[in-house]
Amino acid sequence: MKSAKSSLRKVVNQTLLAIPHASKVSQGQALQKMFLNSPFYLNAKRVGIYLHFPGEAPTDLILQELLRDGSNKVCFVPVIQKGGDLKMVRVYSMADFHTFVPNKWGIPEPNTNEEIKRETLFESAESLDVLLCPGLAFDKFGGRLGRGKGYYDKFINTYKEVFGKFPTTIGYGFQEQMVDHIPLEEHDRVMDYILTPLNDTTQQTPQQSA
Repeated sequence: MKSAKSSLRKVVNQTLLAIPHASKVSQGQALQKMFLNSPFYLNAKRVGIYLHFPGEAPTDLILQELLRDGSNKVCFVPVIQKGGDLKMVRVYSMADFHTFVPNKWGIPEPNTNEEIKRETLFESAESLDVLLCPGLAFDKFGGRLGRGKGYYDKFINTYKEVFGKFPTTIGYGFQEQMVDHIPLEEHDRVMDYILTPLNDTTQQTPQQSA
């Protein structure tokens, strides 16, 4: 199983490198508009998104909309802790976001020397309404292939322990990241919905709706 995942990661990484920049830009804009116009976003109060690194399906417009003046939504983003666990922390404004610094992957994270007491999801009394998840590849059954660290799988399981339910999850990526089949292990979490430029989030994945 691990070798099958490793082989698929190599194939998808090569595919992603071959996507023209213009296509990534146009797909990224379409993806973000689709999410922002979806009932999952429009009906949500508390939203978890990821902050993309270069070459990944972008979320910058979503972040800006979540944090615009007058927004009634609360935004949480991931931070990888020293022990290897993922936690979700609140971003309060675009000014707050601009204090973030890139980590070793180039992903913005709160400055470790910041003086404010930042709200974390698991210390909060309220769960998320929707969680946007990155991935290397997805399939139509909700299968998600990550980058091998298991950050999101572990986070989603911990979320279930804390809140007594799983979050509503949306796998999010370029069209080229859709594959026929993702090899899954017991610990792998299946997405509730998949969003690519040709996949509408209003349709639940077959495995979740069964």
